[in-house]
Amino acid sequence: MNKIKAIACVTTLAAAGSVMSQEGSISDLWKSLDADQNGHIDMEEAKSSTTVREQWSKLDKDQNQTLSIDEFSLMDLTKEKE
Repeated sequence: MNKIKAIACVTTLAAAGSVMSQEGSISDLWKSLDADQNGHIDMEEAKSSTTVREQWSKLDKDQNQTLSIDEFSLMDLTKEKE
């Protein structure tokens, strides 16, 4: 029984660490791409990120040709190729 609890605990911690790591990566990527620091990323700013460009149509929910931080946070970094 204790082994099962230990395995469950390790699994939970690993999953939480993965989410926290992705959140940190998203925040870092956002800061590096939002060159004019206006709180949005446009296509020109996104040119330097293959990951963002490949997921642009999925991320730009309101189709205004910019990404808000909320839209950007939906990015799947598991597909990151950079």
